Amino acid sequence: MPIFKTLEETQLNGDTLYNFGGCAPGILFPQPVPPPPILDFCIGNGFDDYSYSVVGDGDYIMVSGAFNFYKEYFSPAVVRIDKINGSVDTSFQSPYGINTTIFSVKPSVVNEGKYYVGGSNITGFSPPFQRLNSDGSVDTTFSGITTMAGNVVDFVELSDGSLILIGTFTTINGTARSRIAKLNSNGTLNTTFQVGTGFNNIVYNIKLSPDESSIFVGGTFTQYSGAATTRLVKLNSTTGVRNTTFAPSTFSDVVRGLAFDGSDNLWVVGNFANYPGSSGFSNFICALETTSGTTIPTADFGNGFEDSPFGIQYDDVNNRMVLNTQSIPNTENTNQYQNITFYGKVIALLPDGNIDTSFGSLVDTTYGFTQENAGNQLYNNDLFIDEFGNQYYIGLFTYFSGKRYERLIKLDDTGQSITRTSC
Repeated sequence: MPIFKTLEETQLNGDTLYNFGGCAPGILFPQPVPPPPILDFCIGNGFDDYSYSVVGDGDYIMVSGAFNFYKEYFSPAVVRIDKINGSVDTSFQSPYGINTTIFSVKPSVVNEGKYYVGGSNITGFSPPFQRLNSDGSVDTTFSGITTMAGNVVDFVELSDGSLILIGTFTTINGTARSRIAKLNSNGTLNTTFQVGTGFNNIVYNIKLSPDESSIFVGGTFTQYSGAATTRLVKLNSTTGVRNTTFAPSTFSDVVRGLAFDGSDNLWVVGNFANYPGSSGFSNFICALETTSGTTIPTADFGNGFEDSPFGIQYDDVNNRMVLNTQSIPNTENTNQYQNITFYGKVIALLPDGNIDTSFGSLVDTTYGFTQENAGNQLYNNDLFIDEFGNQYYIGLFTYFSGKRYERLIKLDDTGQSITRTSC
């Protein structure tokens, strides 16, 4: 007869106790209580200026911005950070000088160990889109761009190594490309991707469809290639031709953030109001089917937000969307969603549009992001969600839940800080 024959559970004062039949009957063993989170991620005094983008890179995160220092380590505009302990990876050295601004950094999906960076066109960072080697040095073999009039705000890389850029630029190597362009894998201008007169106003966000056949672009623009549109378009990723079958309702104002959910529907956030939803009109958020642009019936946002979200990311670990938002007023710490007050400028929504109450706070008035002398400035700008559901926020914030964190913080999947500043 085996020593351990049965395992019986007994509830005692709310705790689960185990009774192992066949071995010391009657002796109860308490179920182990999980230890508190270990605050291994240490940022010290963080960044000395604005951080704009954060992205995962294996065991690291890459952060870009307008900073010169992270934890007093001189690494202008771009730095590689250990995502477990927050230390600087000194094997990556920024090739740039002070006052450089990089809006977006992403590891190459094709050229392992390489990074693409896009930013502000200034002396020392020109052209404003470059490829870096794994040690941070500029990859001079990627040299198709010699001049670019304007900045690069964001970009996507396709599996063939080509890239589609958006920004404020109007020409590349003297060729007209108004706010959008495609490059070949060697950095030369792709002439098959024809955009005509391009966009007539600001572009904020670009997303590549899961099958790479299309891109979705959002912003303040009202025209693409001379044709009227309403701040969100779907373009063929090979030719640049607009897909007119994708015809969402009119966006009354800026489209700021785009994200695909687990069913490849496109969630959209921004400053637009009264967007037709599944049960009425929603403010500042909608979810669209990506072929026709119609509102999906499974997500009900009610009347939406009191003030607009800035960014949105899909959390595939917990099957939810995480959004960072403004507050009403901006000097305070609250917003409302479906007339429910939430704190801290961050909120998670489930696929049906309901609030994930396991994340953030609906009751703690001290929870979340703030900034000294913030006025109406953006508090937290971007986030990356890792394979465990942990979230890495960057931006202009200097406090989280009353504690000082300079422009970088790591939260667990409930939205609680797992970051320390004393290293």
